[in-house]
Parts: sequence; C-alpha cells; structure tokens
Amino acid sequence: MLDIRFLGKVTIKYNGQNIEEQLGSKAIALICLLALNHRKYMGREKLEGYLWPDSDTEAAKYNLRYNLWLVKKNIGKDKDGGAFLYIDNECCGINSKYKFKCDIIDIIEFIPSQKDSIENIIKLKQLFRGDLLHHNF
Repeated sequence: MLDIRFLGKVTIKYNGQNIEEQLGSKAIALICLLALNHRKYMGREKLEGYLWPDSDTEAAKYNLRYNLWLVKKNIGKDKDGGAFLYIDNECCGINSKYKFKCDIIDIIEFIPSQKDSIENIIKLKQLFRGDLLHHNF
C-alpha cells in the first residue's frame, strides 16, 4: 500500500517503507503535481516547464523521463496489480484505478455534509500537518 503525505514533513511509504530518499526532490515534486491533478493526465511539456523551467528542451525531456523511471522503480504495483503511473508519449498521470492514500487528495475530495460525524472532521483537520512540501524546496 502506498501512503503519501505532502503536508508538513513529506513522507512517502510503500509497503511500510519510507522511499522519499530514493526518490529525491524532483520526483517528489512530480508526484505532487500529478496528485494535485489526479483526475486528469498532464502533458509532458507542461511538467517539464514546471519542474525544469531553466533547462533546454532536451535536458528537460531527459530529466522528466529519468524521474518517471525513478517513480516507477520505487512505487510498485498495488494489490490489484495496477501500476501507479500512466505514461505515454504525450502525457502522464496517476492511474485512476491505483489504490493509495494521499493527504492532499483526501482534503480536495472531502465534501462536508450534515451527516458528517465530528470524528470525520477531526480526521480531516489532522491531515493539515504543515506547509505543502515543507523543507523540500
């Protein structure tokens, strides 16, 4: 199971093991961008522009390929055998069928209702552990 925490100190656990050190800051930022846009795929050029704005085109393409490979290498399949990332020649994103937990997705998708218990509100509040990507950039 993959568990991602972007608020406060970043933690990314896959099957109970911390993997953020194996990923590095750019791969973590890539995962964060994809998580913030988890309902759609992002164009490779847009990701390259966000993550490597000062690099020439070829260097940015290489860096994106390398960081996508790094993410795929360190985040394995879910219990149903699905890969974390969807990647093609023009875009990439998080596989919508991949089972994982992510604090910012939980916050984005929280829809308050009158029937919410105080426990659900407290759980939501506990997700706010600090700044987004604190100490990563």
